[in-house]
Amino acid sequence: MRHVRPEALVLQKEEVDSVLEMDLEQGIELFSGNRSSAEGALYRTGAREERVRVTTDDFVPSIDSYYLKLLLLAQRCLNGERKLLSI
Repeated sequence: MRHVRPEALVLQKEEVDSVLEMDLEQGIELFSGNRSSAEGALYRTGAREERVRVTTDDFVPSIDSYYLKLLLLAQRCLNGERKLLSI
């Protein structure tokens, strides 16, 4: 696994507005409906890190709980469960 700092990413402005770094557990609780908002660090190309509070409305809509699935997979991967990880 490779660790890349968000500020080191080069974003394609036609495709990505920004990158959000937040606590995994907060993200899971947010997309599970167990909390109304979460805190994180927002990164935009050429801008300083910005501390923000986000809600699920701040993300591109998804009909299949995509963000929750992705966060749960990340959690499993970080816990060493790397076999058969798929959405």
